[in-house]
Order: sequence, then C-alpha cells, then structure tokens
Amino acid sequence: MVVTSPQSVQKAVQKIIKQPQFKIMEYFCDRKEMARLCRFFSDHYLIIRRMKLTIIFILFAVGLHATTRGQQINLSVKQMRLESVLKKISQQTDYKFFYSTDLINKVEPINLTVEQASLEETLEKILIPRGLGYQKMSRTITITATNTLQQIEVSGTVNDGKGPISGVNIYTKANNKIGTRTDSEGKFSLKIPSNATLVFSFLGYEKKEIVVKDRELHVVLNPISNAMAEVVVTALGINKEKRKVAYAAQEVKGESLSVAREPNVASSLVGKVAGLQIKTKSTLFENPEITLRGGNATIVIDGVPAPDGFNMWSINADDIENITVLKGTASSALYGSVAQNGAIMITTKKGKGGKAGIELTYNSSTEFQAGFLRIPKTQQDYGMGFNGKYAFVDGKGGGINDAYGYVWGPKLNQPDPSTASGFVEIPQYNSPLDPETNKLKPLPWISRGKENLNNFLTNGLITTHNLSVAGSTDKSDYRVSLSHLYQKGQVPNTTLNSTTLSLAGKLKLNSKLEAEATLSYNRQYSPNYPNSDYSPDNYLS
Repeated sequence: MVVTSPQSVQKAVQKIIKQPQFKIMEYFCDRKEMARLCRFFSDHYLIIRRMKLTIIFILFAVGLHATTRGQQINLSVKQMRLESVLKKISQQTDYKFFYSTDLINKVEPINLTVEQASLEETLEKILIPRGLGYQKMSRTITITATNTLQQIEVSGTVNDGKGPISGVNIYTKANNKIGTRTDSEGKFSLKIPSNATLVFSFLGYEKKEIVVKDRELHVVLNPISNAMAEVVVTALGINKEKRKVAYAAQEVKGESLSVAREPNVASSLVGKVAGLQIKTKSTLFENPEITLRGGNATIVIDGVPAPDGFNMWSINADDIENITVLKGTASSALYGSVAQNGAIMITTKKGKGGKAGIELTYNSSTEFQAGFLRIPKTQQDYGMGFNGKYAFVDGKGGGINDAYGYVWGPKLNQPDPSTASGFVEIPQYNSPLDPETNKLKPLPWISRGKENLNNFLTNGLITTHNLSVAGSTDKSDYRVSLSHLYQKGQVPNTTLNSTTLSLAGKLKLNSKLEAEATLSYNRQYSPNYPNSDYSPDNYLS
C-alpha cells in the first residue's frame, strides 16, 4: 500500500478506528469492575495505534520519494539559452529554479537531446560542462558557479612544414602551469579544461594560439625569418649580443630622442639611463655636466672617442640611430684610460643596405615652453649697487659700484624736496647726457613697477625640421640629412638657430673589405647672445 496524499492518510486512520475491537474496548471501559482490565487493554491499544500510524506515515514518505524519482525529462533543444532550457525543465517537474541572471547569461547556447532521463542526469549534462553546479532544497534548485570545468584530453603533433619539432612548449593561456612539451616525434598529449586556449611556443618560431574545439590537433609553426638577438655596439662599431657582453650596458633608441626634444642631445638623456647624471646649464651653448657613476664619462661617436670639451650642441637628434652607455671600468679595455669611468657611445644613422631603393624621410616637431612654474620672490626696497651706494657711468666700474651685480644700493622711493621730481635722483643707465658737463643727468631713484621679471619673460618655442634621403645598391649605400633647429628664448630678442648637414656612405670593395665614411657640418648662430653670468650684464640684474 502506498499513500500519496495527506487526505488518504486521514481516511485510513478513520477506517482503523471504526473497527470492532475499538467498540469492545469502549464497552469494557464503562464498567467499574473491569477497570483494571480496561487499563490493560487501553495501554496496549495506544501502542498498537501508534505503530499503525507510524507505518502509515513511512509509507506516505516513501510514496513521495518514489514520485520525485519517477519524474522523467524529455528535451530536444538547439541553440537555446540556458534560461529557456531551465523553464522547460520546470514545466515538466514540480521544481522551481533560482539563479543569477549575470551568471547564466555568460553561458553559450545549449544543444541537447534527452529522452526519459532523470532530473539529476539532465542537470549534470547541462550544467557541469559549463562550469556550473546546483543545489536542491525542498522544491527549489539553486544554480551556482563552480571552479571545476570538464576536463578533456587533447593530443596531436607539431611541425614546421618540413618535419616534427621536439621540445615545443604547450600550455593553456589561462594557466601556464597546465602544460607539456612535444616528444622527439613532435607528439603531445594533455588534459585541459574544455574550450581552453592552447599556446604553442618555441625558440626561433612565431608563437601560435589555438582555441581547442577538437580533441586532436595538428599544428604548424612558422619560423621567424628576421629573428635577431638583441645587440649592443662596442668598440669600433662592432656589434655583440647583449647577453654575451661581460659588462653593464644600456641602450637608448634614437626615436626617443626626437620626441619632446631638447636643443642639446645630452639633456634628452635625463632619466633614461641608470647611474647617468646630467646637470643642464642655463647658459646658451654651454655643455651640460655629464657624470656616470660619479665619474666623468667619455663621448664616443661611431667608435671614435671625442676630444675633451666636445660640443654636444653640434649633434642632431634626427641623425642618431642609438646611444649605448657602457658602465664601469671595463670600458677602458675598449677605449683606454680615458673611458675608465664609462663611455657614452653614439651611433649615427647610415644608409640602409640590402634591397636597392631610395627612402625619403621628413620629420618636424614643435614644442612650446610656458616658462617658469614659479618665479622666486625678490626684495623691492633697494636698487642696484652695494652698501647703499650707486652711480652709473659706463657699467664697467667707472662709476660707483656700477660693475657689481648686487642689488643692495640706495633705498628706493626716498623723498628729496630739493629735486624737481621730489625723490632722490641718481645717474642711471638710461640717464640722458648733459651737453654742458658731458655727464649723465640724474634720474629719480624709484621703483619701476611690480612683477617686473614675470612681465619681462615671454613664452619660448622650439621647432625642428629634418629632411633625409637614404639609398642603397648592391655594393654601396648612402644617407644625406639636412636639419634646422630654431629656438625662441623666454628672454625677449633671444633666438638660436642651428643647421646641421650630415653625409654618410659605405662602399663594398670586395667580399672582405668595406670602406665607410661620415661627415657632419654644424653651424650655430644667434643675433643676441645673452649673458647669464652673475654680473650687471645679466638680463635678470
């Protein structure tokens, strides 16, 4: 007997109570003389009644369980969203599904066909391969995310079109710890999560990524035709692989020097090389101070050490291929004792060999200089001079303290009723000449205004233009470059022009001998060369 509802249980209980033995029990209980016997039968009656009710409820629970396990699922879907599939399952069962919309929307459309399958079997086929799980509670099923994906075994071969490649690294893109290598015959076998992406890499070949859709793969790797080890330039322009150089070396590409450029190439190296310190100078055409690991560094151009005091302003950034900085005393073995602290090797651009042809390049850049971020405050109570005394005659010491750069002369804005202006008057640089005495007339010694320095300075400008032509033939190559730099200073009427012409060529005399030459001409000119020394001639004085 299987009871499938609470109403059936109630009817069964009522039927049992109406049986004849219960009527007899009521009769005996009404008689006083039979009290003891009544109590005996009453106690056993209760025990029997409880046993029967327990059996009934057990059968009721078994019936419910049998009903749940007996639910069969029939589905046939193609490219259907998971949400729609769960709705179809809910229609065929008494279960309701709870899930996160963001979670199931990430699942690809489902293709599935099941017939007379259990609920558990159907859910496992749908959820587990997609990294999902479920939890049942009463009449609800909650969809959850799991970290375990279905594992599949993938095997195959790797070759380069000519034969198998052994030792190829194979790993998953999501986790490089899941990987293997090909054997001597180029074969491999690996267990990976479904829909994973495999990466195939091997030295000298292009890296390849493949999304696994089949369990057997045949991969072809393409060799890198232009593969070249990283090299550095050593003495006499000889190239060596960087990993084979026994001393510290750091390289700066020429392209980085022409972006946000400086008039002086050395200033563009600031912050680009570890251990290299460059202290720029405020004076025009003055070389910056270059130190490498605390010592003076030697400048080397195309393998030839430059003389002391070499003018770094004469090098054009557009003509530089790269700059290699050799650090430490090991560089003295290449260039002698002059490079005991290190060397800054500048390699200029040459004509490009190889396939015959001509290359025309034009490069232009413009940079605006807004000025000082903050102008220091200065005292405005005293004028030019020293120790409270000043009188201008010729600015060379002919007057009183007129050749000094100090600003501690007489106090400004002092009243004097004896003068026409009402202030103290002193001969100054702009005083008119008295034709009778042939001396400068005194002018009022007063302030000329506030924020004079800030009003005096203007925005700066740096613009460069470079035109180069490079070509090659079977036995020669050449490069011609013309550059012009124009800088407008922040001080009015100060400009700088720098024109550079560079010629480079190489001729192959035979299979073992080549001739190479480089010529560079630089002209710098300025109509107004400002003096920034500490003197009255300084424009800030």
